[in-house]
Amino acid sequence: MNITEKEFDLLKMLYSRDMDAETAMVLLHLSKNDFNTIIKKLLENEMLHYITYNIIELTEIGLEYINKKEEIDNNKKTVKEVINK
Repeated sequence: MNITEKEFDLLKMLYSRDMDAETAMVLLHLSKNDFNTIIKKLLENEMLHYITYNIIELTEIGLEYINKKEEIDNNKKTVKEVINK
C-alpha cells in the first residue's frame, strides 16, 4: 500500500491526539477538497473507519502501517549513520 507524505502525516496526527478536521487541514496546509480526498482514500484502504457519522478513527491496519513505516524509516537512518562513520 502506497500513501503520500501528507496522508501519512494525517495518520500520525490522528494516532497522537484527537483532532478536528479544521485543525488537521490547517496543520497539513490542505484545502477542504484535498483533505476530503485523503480521508476517502484512507477509508477505502481501511486505515480509517467511521465510529459515528462524523467521527473517524485509526484502524488496526492504519496503526500497523504507521509502526512499520516508522520502523523502516528508523532503519534507514541507522544505515546512513553507519555509512557516514
